[in-house]
Amino acid sequence: MNKEEIYSWLVYIVMLAFAIVIGVTIIIPAMNNGYLPTGFMSFIFIFVWIIIGLIINAIFIELGHVIGAKIGNYEILSVNILSFCIYKEFVNGKLVTKFKAFKNFDGLLGETIISPKRNNSKPILYIFLPLVLFLLEIVGLACCFLYIESGLSVALDHLKYGILIISTIGGMSIIYDYFPTKLDSLNDGYRLVLLNKKVNIEAYNEYLSIVSDKYLKKEHAEYKVFTTLTDFTAKVNLIAAKYYAKDNLEKSLEIINNLLNNNDNITKSTIRDIKIYKLELLLYYDKIEDGKDFYQNDFNQEEKKYLISCTTLDSIRSYILYAYLVEGSNSEVNRALEKSEKILKRLLPNEEAEEKEKLDLIKTKINLTINK
Repeated sequence: MNKEEIYSWLVYIVMLAFAIVIGVTIIIPAMNNGYLPTGFMSFIFIFVWIIIGLIINAIFIELGHVIGAKIGNYEILSVNILSFCIYKEFVNGKLVTKFKAFKNFDGLLGETIISPKRNNSKPILYIFLPLVLFLLEIVGLACCFLYIESGLSVALDHLKYGILIISTIGGMSIIYDYFPTKLDSLNDGYRLVLLNKKVNIEAYNEYLSIVSDKYLKKEHAEYKVFTTLTDFTAKVNLIAAKYYAKDNLEKSLEIINNLLNNNDNITKSTIRDIKIYKLELLLYYDKIEDGKDFYQNDFNQEEKKYLISCTTLDSIRSYILYAYLVEGSNSEVNRALEKSEKILKRLLPNEEAEEKEKLDLIKTKINLTINK
């Protein structure tokens, strides 16, 4: 289990604890006092208001993203609310707006994909406005909850405690979205921490530009390589290195080696990912002895354990090459491939197709039959 997964589980536990506290201290006493239904009908009541709460809070969060992006000078490419998505797509050379239900998204309740219109587009409001709208929502709901007196009528009781459930769902969403580190999706709390450095804002816009071009199936014009190294600029430089590896292995390795040689401001997990990709490059392009020496001398025990555990597709591709080309172990190759199938199933459709293509190249390299 990687760091992001550990933090994600921690946040989910905090969210669940928050919901339990509200339930035990307010909802259950309201049932005991006769303000709310009990038994099976209580489950119906809670379920209906949870659905309403999810819808309302998802709309508020993504509305905040949309308004903030517009003010910050970004183009909106997709707005996904609980899998109901309005998105843009090229049709016959023209960018048209479409709608699709049950479209996957990367986020808790939704996702807004944006593209910077210029290099100095400002992402802070895109990140911060959902929190502002949530606070306005909470103030409004709190006033309604306190204003409505319990016991006046069944309808008002249901509305009062339904409002409380909506607020609880909102609170849980904000705990997740503004937790100040990366979780199992790119949450706003991580973005806020990330963008406290000016160079990271430029790198973030470059990252958004790369992602949006991939989303629109466009060729990204130019991959920037940042000279000021932070953890995030290192991640963006690694994306550039992966691009240049297709036609210019030398340049790709130059970018990677620069990251590894100047890693004071780069986290251990990012350094590990850079090493894993360098190992893949060396082995894929038949630098077997270089790859073997690099693994044995430059990987520490923790990094070796991570690679062998095959918890990401990057580590799986690299390990398949090492297991087959260096160790000659078919059983380890098969173990890694089994792991890859489980991970691929969890990806979004466009990501799954891209990752399958990368894995197929590795299979071809070691002369395995490609399962179409």
